[in-house]
Amino acid sequence: MLHPVTARGTLRLLVLTLAAGLTAPGLACADDPAQAATLLENGKRLMASGHNEEACPKIAESQKLAPDIGTLILLADCNGATGKTATAWRQYGDAADHAAQTKDPREAAARKRVAELAPKVGRLVIVPPAGAKASLGIDCDGVTVRQNEWRTELPMDPGTHRVTASTLVGGTWSVRVVVPPEGGVQTVTIPDELIGRGDTSGRPVTKQAAPDDDERPAEEPAPSDGSTQRTIGLVVGGVGVVGLGLGAFFGFRAKSKLDDSNAGHCAANDRCDATGVTLRSDYTSAARFSTVGFIAGGVLLAGGVVLYLTAPRAPVAVAVNGGAGSANLVIRAAF
Repeated sequence: MLHPVTARGTLRLLVLTLAAGLTAPGLACADDPAQAATLLENGKRLMASGHNEEACPKIAESQKLAPDIGTLILLADCNGATGKTATAWRQYGDAADHAAQTKDPREAAARKRVAELAPKVGRLVIVPPAGAKASLGIDCDGVTVRQNEWRTELPMDPGTHRVTASTLVGGTWSVRVVVPPEGGVQTVTIPDELIGRGDTSGRPVTKQAAPDDDERPAEEPAPSDGSTQRTIGLVVGGVGVVGLGLGAFFGFRAKSKLDDSNAGHCAANDRCDATGVTLRSDYTSAARFSTVGFIAGGVLLAGGVVLYLTAPRAPVAVAVNGGAGSANLVIRAAF
């Protein structure tokens, strides 16, 4: 059972939470039209000044907050101005369809823009391996291409796109395809080997065509000459030596305290006076530190030696320099 104070605090928090949950959606909705209008005006101003790349996201957000046929047409204009012909073509088509449903006179203008852009829209056809089924996954630029979209002309904005296919057993294949700004149809055919046809090894097929520059295999690093490991070994071994030194120091200190306690302050049966008790206590502490120092120092020193001795060495280079009637053998090695 909750403490009365805790219970009242919990009840108050619950009431405030419910109140916020009931009022927040209304406030957000009330702000959406105003925010959408502000974003739209900012987008128009940026377009007027030629900053279409900055304008399009603002207009898109305005359309999301307050959908409107005029805003959608303006967004299509903006995307078309930035070269995204396929995106603009789809948005003009959506605007025309919505206008037709509401008997909006702007349908004709939107349909006209759809017809004008259609020849300039690049399209991509993805052909899967023969007999490919649900076990094959295909995506374009990270977006899943559904089975009903296979072998279909997919509108694509100009530029570089990455098509990737993968199987449930781990086989992958990808290719980079460039859609030109003048439109046309690009076809990507996924090889049959990806799903096992023609591959008798039973291993997943991993292929990639036309890799991007930043996807090329990285050059293998040059083999290490072991200098870093040897340096670490020296440092670790040095710390070990320090530990052994501390162990020796506290060992001598412990012996000194024990000898002092036995010099008239403690009897043979270890019965001590006040000074003897203090000396024996100091002896015990020093002996403990000495033990720790010797153990830790020994382990670190041994570890440093192992690191140093097991570090890879530079290969031995042998060269023969010869001349008329003479020859020199030169051996270079790292130590």
